[in-house]
Amino acid sequence: AGLAAFFLLLGAGWGLFYYKAKIGNRISGEIAQALELYHKDNLKEGAKKYREIIERYGKNNQALWARLYLAHTYFQQRDFDKAAKWYKEVLRYLPEDNNLLKEIALLDLGYTYEEWGKLDQAAKNYTLLSQLEGSFFQGLSYHALGRCYEHMGNKKDALTYYKKYLAKQEDELLQEKIGRWEAE
Repeated sequence: AGLAAFFLLLGAGWGLFYYKAKIGNRISGEIAQALELYHKDNLKEGAKKYREIIERYGKNNQALWARLYLAHTYFQQRDFDKAAKWYKEVLRYLPEDNNLLKEIALLDLGYTYEEWGKLDQAAKNYTLLSQLEGSFFQGLSYHALGRCYEHMGNKKDALTYYKKYLAKQEDELLQEKIGRWEAE
């Protein structure tokens, strides 16, 4: 009886693993189809496909990518309200250990708010990104913060963040701009 129970549990475990792998492959295939539509500039059909994936597999980790791509699709269509909503959805469902996806979502949410003209909200997201330890996009966040503060008319803070950016990245045009500002 103990041996039968062992094999029953082993079979159930293998069946669950097989089912999860099969679902994962199905989601990957559907995301690939939606990406193909996105890259063919068929943004509305791509968005529809991403929404279908999210509705069917919303709790699966791979559905996070569908949320991210859906947000990108709305951003490309300049529908900033929907783009921001879906970037926030990515951040809401994100597992704690997925730092790269968190960084991408924060950066893109910042870009969305910046393009939308909501510079305060953009700066908040870029600040969160700049504070992540070991962030791959930290330099970009400094540059974006400098840009936001410059557009808000705050040259002092813009200069601070531009200098932080230049400490990580070489940019001759930005260096010239800073030189002109400091000469004024």
